[in-house]
Amino acid sequence: MLAAVVRISQYLGMHRLDLDRPELTASKGTTLAARFLVDREVKKHVWWFLVRQDWLRIPFQDTFLIHPAQFNTPMPLNFFNDLGRML
Repeated sequence: MLAAVVRISQYLGMHRLDLDRPELTASKGTTLAARFLVDREVKKHVWWFLVRQDWLRIPFQDTFLIHPAQFNTPMPLNFFNDLGRML
């Protein structure tokens, strides 16, 4: 099951979010930019949840799906878990 979710998230590009672009973080005043940032942070949270789940299985299965060299998504920021409070 985890393998399918990892592959779907890779298809959606969650593993290649790269670093945050300054021009998007500078325009935080607009609603569109805020929604983009929230969407991006949610994707980072989901990706890193999958990474942790995958890597926590290593001692039990001696294998993993997500290699550190195959993604560049940075760690998520420390936002509230309530998405309404993020806007």
